[in-house]
Amino acid sequence: MIAIRHVDDPEFVVALPSDEMDDAARWDWARGAVADTASRHGADAVRSDLAVEFAARAQAKISGEGAAGVLLYVPSWRVWTAVRVAVSDLEPTPQEVEAFVRPAALLPPQVRVTPELPIGRGASSTVLVSADPALGAVRWLFVPPGRGIRVDITPVTAPAVTATAALTEVFLSTVRIEGVDGARSAAFEPERLASPPDLEGRSWPEWAS
Repeated sequence: MIAIRHVDDPEFVVALPSDEMDDAARWDWARGAVADTASRHGADAVRSDLAVEFAARAQAKISGEGAAGVLLYVPSWRVWTAVRVAVSDLEPTPQEVEAFVRPAALLPPQVRVTPELPIGRGASSTVLVSADPALGAVRWLFVPPGRGIRVDITPVTAPAVTATAALTEVFLSTVRIEGVDGARSAAFEPERLASPPDLEGRSWPEWAS
């Protein structure tokens, strides 16, 4: 398995253990992880009861996928999301790139170029996954030579998507992946994927306001 390292900021980031756990151990871990965050932000703000269940489900999913993951708490919106980082040892094809950044969605996904990060410059895609309730999600694609790095978050309430994506990119600025030095594959051009603004100069997520 490719080594993925990141900084765990106890204010906002809870690392998801990748090892297999039985249900009792998983729930014990989830309660402890959420309690640490609740002690910093307040139990009511963190919504501890729901967060424990979310943390347990996220750990179970990540442990079966061979990916790295964290829970991210966004205090400005009082929401949690699970961030998944998966690395493949093959570059995605142009068709796979297009399918990842423009999945089927209720509205055309909005694609932008990311800031320069230690894992390179990539493309992020913001997707409306549900209209009622309004939920959005974001996914990121980075293509260093010979690799494909896919990052996604679990859906959050639509107005919180922008803040959640921004905090996720702060987290991604701490990620280091074995054999990845920020170089980008010559075949991957995120600028060509970016969505233009509409005729009034607006871009996603106008529908979230």
